[in-house]
Amino acid sequence: MAYAGLSLEGKVALVTGSARGIGAALAIGLAEAGADVAVSDVPAMLEEAATTKTRVEAMGKKSGVYALDVLDLDNIKSATDQVVKDFGSLDILISNAGIRRPKPSLEVTEADWDDVWLSEGFATYFTLLFREHAYGRDDFVDGLKSSAERVFAQYEQDPDYRIVHDDLDDMSRVTSGATYQKGAWVLHMLRKRMGDEAFWSGIQRYYAAHLNGSATTDDFRSAMEQAAGEDLEPFFRQWLYQGGNPHLTGWWRYDPTAQAVSIEINQTQTNVGPFDLPLEVGIYIGAGERPTAIHTVHVTDRFHRFVIPLPSEPDDVRLDPDTWVLFRADFERR
Repeated sequence: MAYAGLSLEGKVALVTGSARGIGAALAIGLAEAGADVAVSDVPAMLEEAATTKTRVEAMGKKSGVYALDVLDLDNIKSATDQVVKDFGSLDILISNAGIRRPKPSLEVTEADWDDVWLSEGFATYFTLLFREHAYGRDDFVDGLKSSAERVFAQYEQDPDYRIVHDDLDDMSRVTSGATYQKGAWVLHMLRKRMGDEAFWSGIQRYYAAHLNGSATTDDFRSAMEQAAGEDLEPFFRQWLYQGGNPHLTGWWRYDPTAQAVSIEINQTQTNVGPFDLPLEVGIYIGAGERPTAIHTVHVTDRFHRFVIPLPSEPDDVRLDPDTWVLFRADFERR
Protein backbone atom coordinates (compact mmCIF):
# COMPACT_ATOMS: atom_id res chain seq x y z
CA MET A 1 0.00 0.00 0.00
CA ALA A 2 2.13 2.88 -1.28
CA TYR A 3 1.27 6.56 -0.95
CA ALA A 4 2.52 8.12 -4.19
CA GLY A 5 3.71 11.69 -3.77
CA LEU A 6 3.25 11.68 0.02
CA SER A 7 6.30 12.47 2.16
CA LEU A 8 6.14 11.65 5.86
CA GLU A 9 9.82 12.07 6.64
CA GLY A 10 10.30 12.99 10.29
CA LYS A 11 6.79 11.85 11.24
CA VAL A 12 5.89 9.14 13.73
CA ALA A 13 2.86 6.93 13.12
CA LEU A 14 1.08 4.43 15.38
CA VAL A 15 -1.11 1.81 13.68
CA THR A 16 -3.40 -0.42 15.76
CA GLY A 17 -4.22 -3.92 14.55
CA SER A 18 -1.07 -3.95 12.45
CA ALA A 19 0.05 -7.55 12.97
CA ARG A 20 -1.45 -8.67 9.68
CA GLY A 21 -3.75 -7.77 6.81
CA ILE A 22 -4.77 -4.16 6.18
CA GLY A 23 -3.09 -2.97 9.38
CA ALA A 24 0.27 -4.39 8.35
CA ALA A 25 -0.14 -2.96 4.85
CA LEU A 26 -0.88 0.46 6.33
CA ALA A 27 2.23 0.27 8.49
CA ILE A 28 4.41 -0.66 5.51
CA GLY A 29 2.85 2.05 3.37
CA LEU A 30 3.55 4.69 6.00
CA ALA A 31 7.15 3.52 6.24
CA GLU A 32 7.46 3.69 2.45
CA ALA A 33 6.28 7.31 2.69
CA GLY A 34 9.08 8.01 5.16
CA ALA A 35 7.44 7.70 8.59
CA ASP A 36 8.79 5.84 11.60
CA VAL A 37 6.07 3.37 12.57
CA ALA A 38 4.98 1.99 15.93
CA VAL A 39 3.29 -1.36 15.37
CA SER A 40 0.58 -2.43 17.81
CA ASP A 41 -1.96 -5.17 18.35
CA VAL A 42 -3.59 -7.19 21.13
CA PRO A 43 -1.16 -9.28 23.23
CA ALA A 44 -2.03 -12.55 21.45
CA MET A 45 -0.92 -11.03 18.13
CA LEU A 46 2.42 -9.54 19.18
CA GLU A 47 4.51 -12.30 17.64
CA GLU A 48 3.02 -11.58 14.23
CA ALA A 49 3.29 -7.85 14.90
CA ALA A 50 7.04 -8.34 15.30
CA THR A 51 7.15 -9.46 11.66
CA THR A 52 5.60 -6.14 10.60
CA LYS A 53 8.17 -4.33 12.76
CA THR A 54 10.99 -6.19 11.00
CA ARG A 55 9.63 -5.20 7.59
CA VAL A 56 9.45 -1.54 8.63
CA GLU A 57 13.03 -1.62 9.95
CA ALA A 58 14.22 -3.28 6.72
CA MET A 59 13.14 -0.07 4.98
CA GLY A 60 15.48 1.94 7.22
CA LYS A 61 12.75 3.29 9.47
CA LYS A 62 12.51 3.09 13.25
CA SER A 63 9.85 0.76 14.62
CA GLY A 64 8.64 -0.92 17.79
CA VAL A 65 5.94 -3.33 18.94
CA TYR A 66 3.30 -2.34 21.51
CA ALA A 67 0.49 -4.25 23.16
CA LEU A 68 -2.63 -2.18 22.62
CA ASP A 69 -6.23 -3.24 23.20
CA VAL A 70 -8.64 -0.58 21.92
CA LEU A 71 -11.23 -1.66 24.51
CA ASP A 72 -8.93 -0.77 27.41
CA LEU A 73 -8.76 3.03 27.82
CA ASP A 74 -5.93 2.82 30.37
CA ASN A 75 -3.96 0.61 27.98
CA ILE A 76 -4.53 3.08 25.13
CA LYS A 77 -3.13 5.94 27.22
CA SER A 78 -0.14 3.99 28.52
CA ALA A 79 0.73 2.63 25.06
CA THR A 80 0.53 6.02 23.32
CA ASP A 81 2.52 7.62 26.13
CA GLN A 82 5.20 4.94 25.68
CA VAL A 83 5.33 5.58 21.93
CA VAL A 84 5.88 9.28 22.56
CA LYS A 85 8.61 8.43 25.07
CA ASP A 86 10.34 6.00 22.68
CA PHE A 87 10.00 8.02 19.47
CA GLY A 88 9.91 11.58 20.80
CA SER A 89 6.51 12.39 19.28
CA LEU A 90 3.35 10.91 17.79
CA ASP A 91 2.03 12.60 14.65
CA ILE A 92 -0.27 10.03 13.06
CA LEU A 93 -2.64 7.58 14.74
CA ILE A 94 -4.51 5.05 12.60
CA SER A 95 -7.06 2.92 14.43
CA ASN A 96 -7.23 0.02 12.02
CA ALA A 97 -8.50 -2.18 14.85
CA GLY A 98 -11.55 0.07 15.17
CA ILE A 99 -13.41 0.50 18.41
CA ARG A 100 -14.79 -2.61 20.03
CA ARG A 101 -18.01 -1.71 21.81
CA PRO A 102 -18.46 -3.16 25.32
CA LYS A 103 -21.74 -4.86 26.15
CA PRO A 104 -24.11 -3.58 27.23
CA SER A 105 -23.30 -0.52 25.12
CA LEU A 106 -24.44 3.02 25.87
CA GLU A 107 -25.98 4.38 22.72
CA VAL A 108 -29.08 5.75 21.01
CA THR A 109 -29.98 4.57 17.51
CA GLU A 110 -32.36 6.14 15.03
CA ALA A 111 -35.91 4.72 15.10
CA ASP A 112 -36.20 4.75 11.32
CA TRP A 113 -34.04 5.22 8.22
CA ASP A 114 -35.66 8.66 7.87
CA ASP A 115 -33.75 9.73 10.98
CA VAL A 116 -30.34 8.24 10.20
CA TRP A 117 -28.72 11.66 10.61
CA LEU A 118 -29.10 11.17 14.38
CA SER A 119 -26.29 8.63 14.11
CA GLU A 120 -24.17 9.98 11.27
CA GLY A 121 -24.52 13.72 11.88
CA PHE A 122 -23.75 13.24 15.57
CA ALA A 123 -20.69 11.10 14.80
CA THR A 124 -19.36 13.68 12.35
CA TYR A 125 -19.87 16.65 14.67
CA PHE A 126 -18.44 14.92 17.71
CA THR A 127 -15.39 13.99 15.66
CA LEU A 128 -14.95 17.68 14.84
CA LEU A 129 -15.30 18.53 18.53
CA PHE A 130 -12.56 16.03 19.34
CA ARG A 131 -10.35 17.68 16.73
CA GLU A 132 -10.94 21.02 18.42
CA HIS A 133 -10.00 19.54 21.79
CA ALA A 134 -6.93 17.75 20.46
CA TYR A 135 -5.62 20.19 17.84
CA GLY A 136 -7.25 23.55 18.52
CA ARG A 137 -9.95 25.84 17.18
CA ASP A 138 -8.29 26.39 13.79
CA ASP A 139 -8.38 22.68 12.99
CA PHE A 140 -12.03 22.53 14.09
CA VAL A 141 -12.93 25.42 11.78
CA ASP A 142 -11.00 23.83 8.91
CA GLY A 143 -13.09 20.70 9.41
CA LEU A 144 -16.32 22.70 9.40
CA LYS A 145 -15.34 24.51 6.20
CA SER A 146 -14.38 21.25 4.51
CA SER A 147 -17.73 19.75 5.53
CA ALA A 148 -19.54 22.79 4.15
CA GLU A 149 -17.84 22.43 0.78
CA ARG A 150 -18.92 18.80 0.57
CA VAL A 151 -22.49 19.85 1.38
CA PHE A 152 -22.50 22.52 -1.33
CA ALA A 153 -21.03 20.09 -3.87
CA GLN A 154 -23.78 17.58 -3.20
CA TYR A 155 -26.54 20.17 -3.41
CA GLU A 156 -25.31 21.32 -6.80
CA GLN A 157 -26.17 17.83 -8.03
CA ASP A 158 -29.24 17.25 -5.83
CA PRO A 159 -30.61 20.65 -4.73
CA ASP A 160 -33.81 19.36 -3.13
CA TYR A 161 -32.21 16.69 -0.93
CA ARG A 162 -33.58 16.68 2.62
CA ILE A 163 -31.82 15.26 5.65
CA VAL A 164 -35.03 13.88 7.20
CA HIS A 165 -36.78 11.81 4.54
CA ASP A 166 -40.32 10.54 4.18
CA ASP A 167 -40.02 6.78 3.70
CA LEU A 168 -37.62 6.84 0.78
CA ASP A 169 -38.19 4.16 -1.83
CA ASP A 170 -34.59 4.46 -3.06
CA MET A 171 -32.46 3.25 -0.16
CA SER A 172 -29.30 4.48 -1.90
CA ARG A 173 -30.42 8.02 -1.02
CA VAL A 174 -30.72 7.34 2.72
CA THR A 175 -27.15 8.42 3.48
CA SER A 176 -25.21 11.11 1.71
CA GLY A 177 -22.81 13.94 2.36
CA ALA A 178 -25.79 15.86 3.68
CA THR A 179 -26.59 13.16 6.21
CA TYR A 180 -23.07 13.34 7.64
CA GLN A 181 -21.76 16.81 6.90
CA LYS A 182 -24.92 18.90 6.94
CA GLY A 183 -26.16 16.90 9.92
CA ALA A 184 -23.01 17.99 11.77
CA TRP A 185 -23.61 21.60 10.72
CA VAL A 186 -27.18 21.46 12.03
CA LEU A 187 -25.87 20.48 15.45
CA HIS A 188 -23.24 23.23 15.28
CA MET A 189 -25.81 25.90 14.42
CA LEU A 190 -28.19 24.58 17.08
CA ARG A 191 -25.40 24.88 19.63
CA LYS A 192 -24.90 28.53 18.67
CA ARG A 193 -28.63 29.26 18.84
CA MET A 194 -29.09 27.64 22.26
CA GLY A 195 -25.75 28.49 23.86
CA ASP A 196 -23.30 25.92 25.18
CA GLU A 197 -24.93 25.32 28.56
CA ALA A 198 -28.43 24.70 27.20
CA PHE A 199 -27.13 22.72 24.21
CA TRP A 200 -25.17 20.23 26.30
CA SER A 201 -28.00 20.01 28.82
CA GLY A 202 -30.29 19.04 25.95
CA ILE A 203 -27.82 16.46 24.64
CA GLN A 204 -27.61 14.89 28.08
CA ARG A 205 -31.40 14.93 28.41
CA TYR A 206 -31.76 13.25 24.99
CA TYR A 207 -29.31 10.45 25.80
CA ALA A 208 -30.77 9.91 29.27
CA ALA A 209 -34.29 9.57 27.86
CA HIS A 210 -33.37 7.14 25.07
CA LEU A 211 -30.31 5.33 26.39
CA ASN A 212 -29.81 1.93 24.75
CA GLY A 213 -32.99 2.51 22.76
CA SER A 214 -34.11 4.28 19.62
CA ALA A 215 -35.26 7.83 18.94
CA THR A 216 -36.71 10.01 16.21
CA THR A 217 -35.83 13.53 15.15
CA ASP A 218 -38.95 14.71 17.01
CA ASP A 219 -37.64 13.01 20.17
CA PHE A 220 -34.36 14.87 19.79
CA ARG A 221 -36.14 18.18 19.15
CA SER A 222 -38.31 17.68 22.25
CA ALA A 223 -35.25 17.16 24.45
CA MET A 224 -33.54 20.25 23.04
CA GLU A 225 -36.71 22.37 23.40
CA GLN A 226 -36.97 21.43 27.06
CA ALA A 227 -33.38 22.52 27.59
CA ALA A 228 -33.75 25.69 25.51
CA GLY A 229 -37.13 26.73 26.85
CA GLU A 230 -38.31 27.66 23.35
CA ASP A 231 -39.97 26.27 20.24
CA LEU A 232 -37.29 24.93 17.88
CA GLU A 233 -39.68 23.59 15.24
CA PRO A 234 -38.94 26.40 12.72
CA PHE A 235 -35.19 25.77 13.06
CA PHE A 236 -35.57 22.02 12.56
CA ARG A 237 -37.99 22.51 9.67
CA GLN A 238 -35.75 24.79 7.62
CA TRP A 239 -32.54 22.82 8.11
CA LEU A 240 -33.76 19.21 8.22
CA TYR A 241 -37.13 18.94 6.47
CA GLN A 242 -36.48 21.03 3.36
CA GLY A 243 -33.75 21.02 0.75
CA GLY A 244 -31.36 23.74 -0.26
CA ASN A 245 -28.96 26.02 1.60
CA PRO A 246 -28.65 29.80 1.89
CA HIS A 247 -26.73 31.66 -0.80
CA LEU A 248 -26.01 35.24 0.26
CA THR A 249 -24.89 38.05 -2.01
CA GLY A 250 -24.21 41.61 -0.97
CA TRP A 251 -21.80 44.41 -0.24
CA TRP A 252 -20.64 46.90 2.36
CA ARG A 253 -19.45 50.50 2.20
CA TYR A 254 -18.48 53.17 4.67
CA ASP A 255 -20.14 56.61 4.75
CA PRO A 256 -17.75 59.07 6.49
CA THR A 257 -20.43 61.75 6.71
CA ALA A 258 -22.91 59.50 8.48
CA GLN A 259 -20.06 57.68 10.27
CA ALA A 260 -21.67 54.35 9.55
CA VAL A 261 -21.21 51.16 7.57
CA SER A 262 -24.03 50.26 5.19
CA ILE A 263 -24.49 46.56 4.50
CA GLU A 264 -26.74 44.90 1.94
CA ILE A 265 -27.43 41.14 2.20
CA ASN A 266 -29.64 39.28 -0.27
CA GLN A 267 -30.74 35.65 -0.22
CA THR A 268 -30.45 34.45 -3.80
CA GLN A 269 -31.02 30.66 -3.57
CA THR A 270 -33.71 29.70 -6.08
CA ASN A 271 -34.88 26.22 -5.08
CA VAL A 272 -36.09 27.16 -1.60
CA GLY A 273 -37.47 30.24 0.13
CA PRO A 274 -35.63 32.57 2.52
CA PHE A 275 -33.95 31.12 5.59
CA ASP A 276 -34.21 32.67 9.04
CA LEU A 277 -30.55 33.48 9.82
CA PRO A 278 -29.16 35.27 12.85
CA LEU A 279 -25.86 36.30 11.30
CA GLU A 280 -22.79 37.83 12.92
CA VAL A 281 -20.94 40.60 11.08
CA GLY A 282 -17.28 41.18 11.93
CA ILE A 283 -15.80 44.69 11.76
CA TYR A 284 -12.04 44.69 11.20
CA ILE A 285 -9.86 47.70 11.99
CA GLY A 286 -6.12 47.21 11.65
CA ALA A 287 -4.24 44.05 10.75
CA GLY A 288 -5.47 41.73 13.51
CA GLU A 289 -6.90 38.31 12.71
CA ARG A 290 -9.82 38.83 15.08
CA PRO A 291 -12.59 41.38 14.43
CA THR A 292 -12.53 44.60 16.42
CA ALA A 293 -16.28 44.29 16.93
CA ILE A 294 -19.03 41.80 16.11
CA HIS A 295 -22.62 42.82 15.40
CA THR A 296 -25.55 40.44 14.93
CA VAL A 297 -28.10 41.06 12.19
CA HIS A 298 -31.22 39.03 11.45
CA VAL A 299 -31.56 37.91 7.84
CA THR A 300 -35.10 36.65 7.26
CA ASP A 301 -36.11 37.82 3.77
CA ARG A 302 -34.77 38.06 0.23
CA PHE A 303 -33.43 41.59 0.68
CA HIS A 304 -31.96 43.39 3.69
CA ARG A 305 -30.13 46.65 4.29
CA PHE A 306 -28.41 47.26 7.63
CA VAL A 307 -26.58 50.29 9.02
CA ILE A 308 -23.95 49.96 11.76
CA PRO A 309 -22.67 53.18 13.37
CA LEU A 310 -18.88 53.39 13.26
CA PRO A 311 -16.74 56.46 13.97
CA SER A 312 -13.94 55.50 11.56
CA GLU A 313 -13.62 53.54 8.34
CA PRO A 314 -12.96 49.81 8.82
CA ASP A 315 -10.37 47.83 6.88
CA ASP A 316 -12.80 45.01 6.24
CA VAL A 317 -16.27 43.70 7.01
CA ARG A 318 -16.86 39.94 6.99
CA LEU A 319 -19.92 37.77 7.42
CA ASP A 320 -19.90 35.08 10.12
CA PRO A 321 -16.31 35.62 11.32
CA ASP A 322 -16.51 32.77 13.84
CA THR A 323 -17.99 30.18 11.43
CA TRP A 324 -21.37 29.46 12.98
CA VAL A 325 -23.73 29.38 9.98
CA LEU A 326 -23.89 27.17 6.88
CA PHE A 327 -24.14 29.37 3.78
CA ARG A 328 -22.38 30.39 0.61
CA ALA A 329 -21.65 34.06 0.10
CA ASP A 330 -20.49 36.54 -2.49
CA PHE A 331 -19.84 39.60 -0.35
CA GLU A 332 -17.46 42.45 -1.09
CA ARG A 333 -16.66 46.08 -0.51
CA ARG A 334 -18.37 48.61 -2.75
